[in-house]
Amino acid sequence: MKHYYKPSGKFSILSILYFLILSVTAFPILGVIYAYCIRYIPFVYINFLIAAGFGFGLGLLINIVVINKGKNRNPGVSAVLGTLGGAVALYVHWAVWVQLVIADGTPDAGMGQLFTLVTDPGMLGEWIAKINEVGTWGIRNNAVHGTFLSVIWGIEALIVIGISTLISFPRAKQPFCEQDGVWFEETVLPTLNYIGDAPKMVAELEKGTVTAFDEISLAATEEKDHSVITVYASKRGDCYVTVLNKKAKITDKGKIEHTDEAVVSYIRLNQSLKEQLLKFQSHTTTS
Repeated sequence: MKHYYKPSGKFSILSILYFLILSVTAFPILGVIYAYCIRYIPFVYINFLIAAGFGFGLGLLINIVVINKGKNRNPGVSAVLGTLGGAVALYVHWAVWVQLVIADGTPDAGMGQLFTLVTDPGMLGEWIAKINEVGTWGIRNNAVHGTFLSVIWGIEALIVIGISTLISFPRAKQPFCEQDGVWFEETVLPTLNYIGDAPKMVAELEKGTVTAFDEISLAATEEKDHSVITVYASKRGDCYVTVLNKKAKITDKGKIEHTDEAVVSYIRLNQSLKEQLLKFQSHTTTS
């Protein structure tokens, strides 16, 4: 019996259709919003945070619509779609941003100019090069342009596309019932005690030892060290589990933060171990 779940690698035409629909609807809209934010929010130093938010929004949208609803069980294809989605939205952003820069200097530049920029990558590249020569903002009264500006733009692109890719494909790794054509039902158990001897528990789970969860109990609080266990169950009785330790620490400002420590991901449970965990289900919210 396999100890860990392995995605089948299958994906449906529906997922590609969803991606194409988003490519002509949601991605351009997000690209336009991003372009306006970058152009008109005067705080240049938060641009990278805006870029991260843009990439996160794109990746989340792809994860929910393309991967989840499209039933894409191929992490590689999902990552490629996440990358392409980020690239499409970023391209629209560049076209709109360049149009905004042109419009600031040439008020009569209209939608025809924008259409040309979107449909003619060569012209868009030429305008980006022209803008790069002079820049549009500065630091301490010095215009940022040339190689330095190109590096900043490159970092921005890596942030957007990188985050979009990383956020888009995790769903494809989650358990999916090929016979029924549906994702396993996902249940996050209530806050449990911290797993002190994680290697031992994993070894027992791999052997199917009935005592693997004997030391698991409800945690008194989420503020201290604790664990989060997610159960994935199918109607056919198959079950997998992911265990995450969360280590608490107090920051310099006196706030409590948690560091995630992965214990095990998508390991198969036998019926006895499944029943032991699901006794906590009455305290949970099922997604």
